[in-house]
Amino acid sequence: MLLIFIGAYFMGVVVTLMYYRIVVMHQNAQIAKIDSATVKKIMGTTFAAFMVVAITIFALAINPGLIDIFENTIGYSALGMWGLRELANTIFKSNTMGEMQTDGVFDYSFLITRFGVNDVSEINKYFESGCDQRSTETNPVKFMDFTMKFNDEGQLFDFNNLIYLKHTFGHFTWVYLTSIVSIFISMIAVSM
Repeated sequence: MLLIFIGAYFMGVVVTLMYYRIVVMHQNAQIAKIDSATVKKIMGTTFAAFMVVAITIFALAINPGLIDIFENTIGYSALGMWGLRELANTIFKSNTMGEMQTDGVFDYSFLITRFGVNDVSEINKYFESGCDQRSTETNPVKFMDFTMKFNDEGQLFDFNNLIYLKHTFGHFTWVYLTSIVSIFISMIAVSM
């Protein structure tokens, strides 16, 4: 997490220096022509502004449930590009939803929002038990009458990777949004 903060901070410093040179000084974006005292002031101001990112990273470490907000919205939306629908339609089944189909296909991809990184070990145990769909205690879906059946270990691996990828998108979105806020704070500070 420290590396994420340091990377975001240095990116913010570069953006703020370019903003200062172009907008405030009305010159081209040659950062090397800014005197060192101004650079130190801008670095200090940007560091103070990027405390928003540090506090957010700390809050996410203390309360990982906050990640679910973007994990199950933006993360879920992004997984569509990684083949979530095709995979979900092969591993999830439902008798109730199967009867309601008109075109022969029901999109089961929304079920990935029921899983987080803490559920991966339970899903792996379920796969190792042979995906016994008769037992409601071992069925990791725990939603209506949906069941899951993996055809092979490759599907399990892909499903686990999609869960981790969804979680990564949740983290990324928090850091990205707070970095934008921090850059705006820094730019406003150097404009005054």
